[in-house]
Amino acid sequence: MKVESESLVCELVPGSLQAALNPQLMQGPCAICGREETLTRHHLIPRTRHHNKRNKREFDRALVKQTVGICRPCHSQIHAVLTEKELERDYRTVESLLAHPEIQKFAEWISTKPRGFRCITHRADGN
Repeated sequence: MKVESESLVCELVPGSLQAALNPQLMQGPCAICGREETLTRHHLIPRTRHHNKRNKREFDRALVKQTVGICRPCHSQIHAVLTEKELERDYRTVESLLAHPEIQKFAEWISTKPRGFRCITHRADGN
Protein backbone atom coordinates (compact mmCIF):
# COMPACT_ATOMS: atom_id res chain seq x y z
CA MET A 1 0.00 0.00 0.00
CA LYS A 2 1.39 3.42 -0.95
CA VAL A 3 0.31 6.87 0.15
CA GLU A 4 1.78 9.88 -1.61
CA SER A 5 1.77 13.58 -0.86
CA GLU A 6 4.11 16.46 -1.63
CA SER A 7 6.71 15.29 0.87
CA LEU A 8 6.31 11.57 1.42
CA VAL A 9 5.73 8.16 0.05
CA CYS A 10 4.67 5.60 2.64
CA GLU A 11 4.67 1.87 2.19
CA LEU A 12 3.57 -0.76 4.65
CA VAL A 13 6.70 -2.51 5.85
CA PRO A 14 7.07 -5.17 8.54
CA GLY A 15 7.69 -4.09 12.15
CA SER A 16 11.17 -4.33 13.58
CA LEU A 17 12.99 -5.21 16.77
CA GLN A 18 14.20 -1.63 17.18
CA ALA A 19 12.57 -1.19 20.59
CA ALA A 20 14.33 -4.23 22.01
CA LEU A 21 17.69 -3.18 20.61
CA ASN A 22 17.59 0.57 21.26
CA PRO A 23 17.29 1.95 24.82
CA GLN A 24 16.44 5.39 23.37
CA LEU A 25 12.97 4.05 22.49
CA MET A 26 10.01 3.99 24.88
CA GLN A 27 6.31 3.04 24.81
CA GLY A 28 3.32 5.38 24.99
CA PRO A 29 1.19 7.81 22.99
CA CYS A 30 2.93 9.73 20.21
CA ALA A 31 2.96 13.49 20.87
CA ILE A 32 2.12 14.16 17.20
CA CYS A 33 -0.45 11.54 16.11
CA GLY A 34 -1.58 10.19 19.50
CA ARG A 35 -1.17 6.51 18.58
CA GLU A 36 0.02 4.09 21.29
CA GLU A 37 3.36 3.14 19.82
CA THR A 38 7.05 2.54 20.36
CA LEU A 39 8.45 6.05 20.58
CA THR A 40 11.71 7.71 19.68
CA ARG A 41 13.12 10.76 21.41
CA HIS A 42 12.83 13.88 19.26
CA HIS A 43 14.97 16.83 20.36
CA LEU A 44 12.77 19.90 20.01
CA ILE A 45 15.94 21.87 19.26
CA PRO A 46 18.03 19.55 17.04
CA ARG A 47 21.28 18.29 18.54
CA THR A 48 23.20 19.59 15.55
CA ARG A 49 22.08 23.10 16.56
CA HIS A 50 22.94 22.85 20.29
CA HIS A 51 26.35 24.47 19.79
CA ASN A 52 24.80 27.50 18.10
CA LYS A 53 25.73 30.73 19.91
CA ARG A 54 22.17 32.01 19.61
CA ASN A 55 20.85 28.91 21.42
CA LYS A 56 23.46 29.22 24.16
CA ARG A 57 22.58 32.88 24.64
CA GLU A 58 18.76 32.68 24.45
CA PHE A 59 17.86 29.34 26.04
CA ASP A 60 18.49 27.53 29.29
CA ARG A 61 20.54 24.34 28.79
CA ALA A 62 17.63 22.18 29.99
CA LEU A 63 15.35 23.68 27.33
CA VAL A 64 17.92 23.05 24.59
CA LYS A 65 18.16 19.37 25.60
CA GLN A 66 14.38 18.85 25.94
CA THR A 67 12.99 15.81 24.11
CA VAL A 68 9.51 14.52 23.35
CA GLY A 69 8.32 10.98 22.53
CA ILE A 70 7.30 10.62 18.88
CA CYS A 71 6.60 7.46 16.85
CA ARG A 72 9.05 6.61 14.08
CA PRO A 73 6.73 7.55 11.16
CA CYS A 74 6.01 11.00 12.63
CA HIS A 75 9.68 11.51 13.49
CA SER A 76 10.73 10.66 9.94
CA GLN A 77 8.05 12.93 8.50
CA ILE A 78 9.19 15.88 10.63
CA HIS A 79 12.78 15.52 9.43
CA ALA A 80 11.68 15.01 5.81
CA VAL A 81 9.60 18.20 5.81
CA LEU A 82 11.66 20.58 7.94
CA THR A 83 15.36 21.47 8.02
CA GLU A 84 17.35 21.49 11.24
CA LYS A 85 17.45 25.28 11.16
CA GLU A 86 13.66 25.51 10.69
CA LEU A 87 13.15 23.13 13.61
CA GLU A 88 15.46 25.23 15.78
CA ARG A 89 13.98 28.61 14.92
CA ASP A 90 10.28 28.06 14.23
CA TYR A 91 9.19 24.57 15.33
CA ARG A 92 10.62 23.95 18.80
CA THR A 93 7.29 23.01 20.43
CA VAL A 94 4.84 20.21 19.74
CA GLU A 95 2.12 22.80 19.13
CA SER A 96 4.15 24.58 16.45
CA LEU A 97 4.96 21.25 14.77
CA LEU A 98 1.25 20.36 14.69
CA ALA A 99 0.48 23.77 13.18
CA HIS A 100 2.59 22.94 10.09
CA PRO A 101 0.13 21.89 7.34
CA GLU A 102 2.10 18.89 6.02
CA ILE A 103 2.79 17.50 9.48
CA GLN A 104 -0.81 18.06 10.51
CA LYS A 105 -2.07 16.25 7.39
CA PHE A 106 0.34 13.36 8.00
CA ALA A 107 -0.63 13.11 11.69
CA GLU A 108 -4.33 12.92 10.79
CA TRP A 109 -3.62 10.20 8.23
CA ILE A 110 -1.31 8.05 10.35
CA SER A 111 -3.54 8.33 13.44
CA THR A 112 -6.00 5.99 11.67
CA LYS A 113 -3.34 3.30 11.20
CA PRO A 114 -2.88 0.37 13.63
CA ARG A 115 -0.09 0.05 16.19
CA GLY A 116 3.08 -1.18 14.53
CA PHE A 117 2.28 0.38 11.15
CA ARG A 118 5.52 1.53 9.58
CA CYS A 119 6.06 3.68 6.55
CA ILE A 120 9.07 4.80 4.59
CA THR A 121 9.22 8.56 4.23
CA HIS A 122 11.04 10.19 1.34
CA ARG A 123 11.73 13.83 0.74
CA ALA A 124 9.72 15.35 -2.10
CA ASP A 125 12.96 15.99 -3.99
CA GLY A 126 13.59 12.23 -4.09
CA ASN A 127 16.29 12.01 -1.40
